[in-house]
Amino acid sequence: MTLENLASVTHSSKQTIYNKIYDESLGIPFWRLGKKYLFSTEHVENFIDKQLVASISKTTMQSPTDKT
Repeated sequence: MTLENLASVTHSSKQTIYNKIYDESLGIPFWRLGKKYLFSTEHVENFIDKQLVASISKTTMQSPTDKT
């Protein structure tokens, strides 16, 4: 998967992906082939699954606000 594909799948801009690569906060292993960044679809899928689980966990752990 190319950087452009990753940006499309994650609904992020290419610049955001570049920034995360450079500050080492992307969280997805990648390979560099010349000027191209390549990503394993399996690693991308695992990353998205982890983000989804974290999002669900965060939502269920928040208690509703008491309005009485």
